[in-house]
Amino acid sequence: VFSLLVACLASLAVAKTPQDYEKQFEEWMARHHMSFDDIREYAKRLEVFIDNDLFIEEHNQRLGRSFTLGHNEYSHLTFDEFQSMKKGLKLPADYVEKRLAQIPQTKVNASSAPDSIDWVTKGGVTPVKNQGQCGSCWAFSTTGSVEGAVFVSSGKLVSLSEQELVDCDENGDQGCNGGLMDHAFQWIEEQGGLCSEEDYAYKAAAGVCRSCNAVAKVTGFQDVDANDEGALKLAVAQQPVSVAIEADQREFQLYRSGVFNLTCGTALDHGVLVVGYGEDHGKKFWKVKNSWGETWGEEGYIRIARDIGTPAGECGIALSASYPHATLTDYVSDPAIELPEATELINELPTIEMQDLDQELLLEQLEEMVGGAEDVIVDNEMVEEEPQSVYAYFPGGY
Repeated sequence: VFSLLVACLASLAVAKTPQDYEKQFEEWMARHHMSFDDIREYAKRLEVFIDNDLFIEEHNQRLGRSFTLGHNEYSHLTFDEFQSMKKGLKLPADYVEKRLAQIPQTKVNASSAPDSIDWVTKGGVTPVKNQGQCGSCWAFSTTGSVEGAVFVSSGKLVSLSEQELVDCDENGDQGCNGGLMDHAFQWIEEQGGLCSEEDYAYKAAAGVCRSCNAVAKVTGFQDVDANDEGALKLAVAQQPVSVAIEADQREFQLYRSGVFNLTCGTALDHGVLVVGYGEDHGKKFWKVKNSWGETWGEEGYIRIARDIGTPAGECGIALSASYPHATLTDYVSDPAIELPEATELINELPTIEMQDLDQELLLEQLEEMVGGAEDVIVDNEMVEEEPQSVYAYFPGGY
């Protein structure tokens, strides 16, 4: 192994010894639960790790940088390998041109928007997810927007299914081979809703579409005026917003913290979610939720420079923003809704076996408790197992 390490380092001017790098790499492998059984693959990944380490150190030592790089679960990948598995935005040929053609004559006045907002701290954002080796960023951006819209309309945060979009959405979207958030919003609206993450779990691979019970529905969606960060600010002040960015810089792979202000273009290739904005020591930023897991960036988030003086914004963030209008559906499946009042109801009933409960009476009184919900179904098995509470499912609403 030592001779392979020497070969890996032969062409690199490094400050660390081969032993230093091997120790660092082994620690990284343990931290991220990685293993490479083949000695050639181990040597190749070590060489890539060293190259990424040198890139990180060189960047962090430069003066004037507003963001830092660091190791994460992708440190063993070349940037080409990383790009091939971690993006997936697919725009129609004339999509951006059409968006630009719709720009109004005057810019939006964003003075009414608050100076800062963070939907994460407000409770409107689900935990960071990981798209894995699947070009499904568009699906994660979509679910994030719908989750946020549902939170704004109902006060409830429900994690929604990216896998349903990957498997089922054929409205111009192509599963792990890319898609577009607007197409997905339209598909959800036409299908009558989207299922929960728990009901239709993510697999990081396209599968056969299956049926499930939708828990959130889209009632429309709105494109934000392109080339206008003020319009984007107003939209984000209202709810989390789907955006597309150009993420084809190596620094994206190894971003650790700070305000990302690298000069990048507008060749949009990655869908993400803007969940807030603010200012840090005079540097304005957009807070963006990514779908590359929590070891990447600031626990899965990146802060991208805001109001940089170019119409499209940093990395084209203001070119293709949109958000849905969404609410909960009438169906509630899991977790079941527990009715504390049901204990009092049971105590008032005659002391009989649970399976012999007068269901007509029980249903009638349960309906009164929940304001006349339709189609209340009592799960007898749950009643038998937990006689001190009654759980009800409400296919017709609650």
